[in-house]
Amino acid sequence: MHHWTTYWQSTPSLNSFAEGTSRDGYNGELKAFWDSEFAACNDSACILDLATGNGAIALLAAKYKQTQALQFKIFASDAADIKPLENAGLSMQDKKLLSCVDFFPNTRNEALGFSNASFDLVVSQFGFEYGAPESSIIEIERVLKPGGRAVLLVHHVDSSIVQDSKGGIQVLNMSLHESPVFIQAELCLELLRQASTLNSKALYNLYQASTSTLKWVMQQLKTLNSNALSQAWVDDVLSRVAQVMANPGQASTEAQLQSLRAHYAQLTEHLARISDQINAAYDEKRSQQLRSFAQQSALQIEISPFHLANVGNEPEIRNCENNFAMLIQLRKPALKA
Repeated sequence: MHHWTTYWQSTPSLNSFAEGTSRDGYNGELKAFWDSEFAACNDSACILDLATGNGAIALLAAKYKQTQALQFKIFASDAADIKPLENAGLSMQDKKLLSCVDFFPNTRNEALGFSNASFDLVVSQFGFEYGAPESSIIEIERVLKPGGRAVLLVHHVDSSIVQDSKGGIQVLNMSLHESPVFIQAELCLELLRQASTLNSKALYNLYQASTSTLKWVMQQLKTLNSNALSQAWVDDVLSRVAQVMANPGQASTEAQLQSLRAHYAQLTEHLARISDQINAAYDEKRSQQLRSFAQQSALQIEISPFHLANVGNEPEIRNCENNFAMLIQLRKPALKA
């Protein structure tokens, strides 16, 4: 969970899309979808955003509440140690809206801690699937009021989001664990530091030779990851290394070493996050297992692919119209009169 806590506390993004305009919140069809779910609630509904991250769906609920002059009570939980109100990327308007949301960090889907029958609606986008599904379903059923609903968008194995992450895993595994690119870059910087400290021409010549080797290693890494799924990922890795190595002497070598190690740590945590994502994605087999489990309880359940008709140019949701996500809808039966 540390890799998620680090991400949520350091990213300016509201969600796990750190690039593109979606980092500032969802718009278009996704916003319209969630607005339609909020519109089906009563005016004073209690809503829980499960696995909220930095509060993207909670913010949509707060905006809908404001524009419709409703009395929603909005809660948001996450297993990570989230601090959404400290998000430096928030506009003043969004920060004001999120200040009306009750956030519950360090709260797993499987152990929500809320009282029985607390919520009219439980929502989640790319969050429910990261918990144990059966235990999470039990908790959702417990905290829903009679007649309450849960609407959950989870990663689909065939979405371009997941396919892109598979390219990322290939590149990051190779860059961090198979290629010597980071080891070679650190060796170059250590040689430069020693050459400068000892004023040694021999060590400086060795540094220059090592730099030539690093350039060759970087080119090999790029060549091995030239396919469409991998290209953006390898470009990101190589640009990080190149930025650290640029203009030797203008920054202290120690500062360059610290920067290189920081990039290595960030990429390691990114690898952990996208590995979680791929492992959590739903296919038809996993969907059927969840159906079977939910049907053993009182919950009514529907699971279907969720499509987007017009995804625009956002790189994180491009070309995934057919299988953007899997939509899980749950309903707890109302009490009999």
